[in-house]
Amino acid sequence: MDRPSVSAKAHGVIEGWRSDRPVTAIMGEFSSGKSTLINFMLGEDVAATQVTATPLPPIWFTLTDEPFTRGLRRDGTREDIDLSDDVDFREHYAIIHRGLTCPVLAHCDMIDAPGSSDPALHKDYLVFLARYMDFVVWCTPASQAWRQTEKVAFLKLPDVTREHSFLLITRVDKLRNAKDRNKVQTRVERDAGEYFADVVPIQTTKAAAIPFEERNEEPRGPWGMTGGRGFELAFMKAVEATKPNGTLRPLAPIEEFMGEDDGSDASEEDVKLLAEATLDPDTKDGGAHSEAR
Repeated sequence: MDRPSVSAKAHGVIEGWRSDRPVTAIMGEFSSGKSTLINFMLGEDVAATQVTATPLPPIWFTLTDEPFTRGLRRDGTREDIDLSDDVDFREHYAIIHRGLTCPVLAHCDMIDAPGSSDPALHKDYLVFLARYMDFVVWCTPASQAWRQTEKVAFLKLPDVTREHSFLLITRVDKLRNAKDRNKVQTRVERDAGEYFADVVPIQTTKAAAIPFEERNEEPRGPWGMTGGRGFELAFMKAVEATKPNGTLRPLAPIEEFMGEDDGSDASEEDVKLLAEATLDPDTKDGGAHSEAR
């Protein structure tokens, strides 16, 4: 069912969320490790990691002294909500705004974006949210890294957003050995390197288990070997490159990144590829590391 467009009032509310911190979006297809990464970055379990979790619209995380969770309707109406309620949040809200006290949010605001394999939902949030994204962390699982459907979705983002985005190869620990990991890294850098500022492999769960006092600059130490240090460097590089420095980046009109000039119009083949990704059983294994988002 088609949802009503996001009103000018709602856009005004979202624009009011912008600050002197850049905005990053954690994106990727279903079951790509996005939620595990978000929980790792925020230091608490705020994103559901199971396929059976209640579907949610995009969630915008920001730094606050007093935690809050509010839903923003497409007409611009805001209200406090409880994510544990049995409600179809995607149907009622265009986006959810959450205030947390997590240290990483002192560096940037963060958007948890739904899986891009859902063509209708992907277009729904892309149209109104992409203009607010300063850079993207695109998650791609090592077992099927950088598929054509991911390229189709990523290249629809505006140039200014893609410029400082980086590609995160997740679940590299699921590959059999170092030789396989190197093969995947080499292939992904060859096929996707031109589209990203960095390509970084990570073992997210293992990196999250390392105590903060052991997260050092030693490349052969546990933090470095899990990819945690590489992720940290790529992330802070993107943050520094997109920091407003007192002047907020002018927002581009939607037409600038949804028109033909940037090659982002969805062809019939694009739509077919995205639809096939939704039905791909490899992305819905229902295992311990499966993602609803």
